[in-house]
Amino acid sequence: WSERMLLREEERRLEVAEEQLGRPLQLAERAALRQQLNVANHQGQECSHRSKETLQYREFAGNRRRTCNNCDQSIRHYCYECTECGFRVCQVCRYNR
Repeated sequence: WSERMLLREEERRLEVAEEQLGRPLQLAERAALRQQLNVANHQGQECSHRSKETLQYREFAGNRRRTCNNCDQSIRHYCYECTECGFRVCQVCRYNR
C-alpha cells in the first residue's frame, strides 16, 4: 500500500459505512474505522474482492453519485459489490478486468 492508496481506501470504506447506516459517521466511528484499516494494513491483510465469487449484484435507489472503484466511471443504477469490504465495480470492470 502506498500512502495515497491507503487514503483512497479509507475514504471508500467511510462512504460504504455511511451508506449502509444511512447517516454520516460520527468522529469516533470514523476514527475506529481508520484504526481497523491501519491494523489490517500492518498485518498484511487484504480483501479477496478480486475473486468474482465475492462480487455480488447490487441495485441503487436515489440519485446519489457513485463511482467504480476500479475505473472511476459513474455508476447510476447498479454495480457489483464485494461482500467482504464493499469494493464496487461497474459491469465493464466486473467482466473484463
